[in-house]
Amino acid sequence: MKLAVNPMLEIRIHGVDGSVETFSVDEPALVDRMLRAIEPARIFTEESITIAGEYSITAFVTSRITRVDLIHERICTSEFPPGVKDIVELTESEFQTLIHDPKFRRRRELPRAPGEHVLGFLDIEMVNGRHAYLWVESVTPPAVDRLLRLHAFLVAPPLTFPLRDRGIAALNLANMERFTAYPGPREVPAHAWPGHHANHGQEDIE
Repeated sequence: MKLAVNPMLEIRIHGVDGSVETFSVDEPALVDRMLRAIEPARIFTEESITIAGEYSITAFVTSRITRVDLIHERICTSEFPPGVKDIVELTESEFQTLIHDPKFRRRRELPRAPGEHVLGFLDIEMVNGRHAYLWVESVTPPAVDRLLRLHAFLVAPPLTFPLRDRGIAALNLANMERFTAYPGPREVPAHAWPGHHANHGQEDIE
């Protein structure tokens, strides 16, 4: 039996203070207009995001937003950074299980030929303390381009990816506190400090 499509569009705005405000659009004509107008790659380019309701208008300063979720069956994204084929958001428990899987940890020791599809994981912490745990499928670039690829991935205007059920999320990487990549590239920046994470012992990627 085919499930009925929920026509409502839900918008969640995450602030740098940890707040989350939720808005809904349930009039089909307005939903259609918004879905045609939304450009995920430009979602943080204006100074503010304004949401006008029937009885109120709310404006958010873009520089104070960490994440926007747009939830609707018809919203998806294929605008991944160069070389990235797919991104899936994980729960924290899923993420921890995968990065400590011995089969995954051995993959870093294997040579990666340019063009080979590889899997990796990102823990992105925003300034509000919230994390985005991501499973990333990418195509291995030539060795000389690997650090550039990682840099390009993390300076994308927003980093957008599908939500698990429906819709997309957009991270405002201008408000990223830190990121950790598993596994890290074999080629590391010349200025990088060596060290293992104190909470992980020898499990961190060198």
